[in-house]
Amino acid sequence: MNCLKGCALLLPVFVGTGRADTIWLENGDVLSGEVVGLDAGILKLKTVYAGELSVNWRHVRSVKTDNPLWINLIGENKAQLRELHSSGDDLLIVDEDGYERRFSAAWPVASMAQSEPVLDDNWEFRGNFDVNLENKSGNDIESRYRMNGQMHLDDQWNKNRLKWNVDVERKNEGIWKKDIWEVEYDYSRYFTEHWFANASSKKRYHSRENLRSRSNAGGFIGYRVRETTTEALLNSLGLTQIWETYDREGKQQNLAVGWKMFHRRYLMNDLEYFVDSGLYYRIQSQRQWIWDGEHGVRYKMTDNLSFNVTQIFDFDSQPGEDEKKLDSQLKFGIGYNW
Repeated sequence: MNCLKGCALLLPVFVGTGRADTIWLENGDVLSGEVVGLDAGILKLKTVYAGELSVNWRHVRSVKTDNPLWINLIGENKAQLRELHSSGDDLLIVDEDGYERRFSAAWPVASMAQSEPVLDDNWEFRGNFDVNLENKSGNDIESRYRMNGQMHLDDQWNKNRLKWNVDVERKNEGIWKKDIWEVEYDYSRYFTEHWFANASSKKRYHSRENLRSRSNAGGFIGYRVRETTTEALLNSLGLTQIWETYDREGKQQNLAVGWKMFHRRYLMNDLEYFVDSGLYYRIQSQRQWIWDGEHGVRYKMTDNLSFNVTQIFDFDSQPGEDEKKLDSQLKFGIGYNW
């Protein structure tokens, strides 16, 4: 993975005089020089062999600094003088009083500076927007177009995600009709490197199925097994309230136990596999199990453009009248990422 601007491959180079800070990257590269600072997720490193380099902080595994820097950790209001040391695959943060903390990744460091900073901005805004063409059999359906996307606003301790999907069908007579829409919001608050609390809400509407709408809102306790630029695995367990409106059976309301799982992993340099799903057990209903989500692969064509193949699934152990237990769709599309 190329995380440096203007550099295809860099070998370890150690400076003989002055400061010699060292940076270990996830792809195995080792860089040496003088850390100038970390701001808005970009690490600046001054070297004698390539001038000043810009490194995306997401690709940094560990750092060792010869001299203390003004370092602001995620969740803090003020930077402090600290040293960074590499301990195997872990990052060791040492305060002025000698207090040490060990982390399995470099993410807790929000900013670094050689002089005391006046203002720190730790928030990051990112997202993606996909347009997909999906083929589906039917007597009067020619094709379906799906537009979906999501936006993230994170500072590592706090994570906000807004996700949406819109489906439009083109009938034989040439009439365009909005058929399905879905919107979801998640907020996660991290208390440690691994543990977090999550609140989420989701609403789905279908204009033609017996199940016209399903809404849920709930709270979860989650555990992040790992999250780096190359892979992630997060699980959460909790309770959620489900409201459903059926065309023939009317309105229903149930409390459910829910388990959510998110996983992504690079299979090779620019090919990523991902899973985002939720499994729910309705406590007060004969319609007990719900399992919905998506999985697929994303091929990165450029820094901003990707080609996506995604399967969307919706399973209900006791579906409504004239409905199938499993509804599955396959979509192909082009995505824009920022």
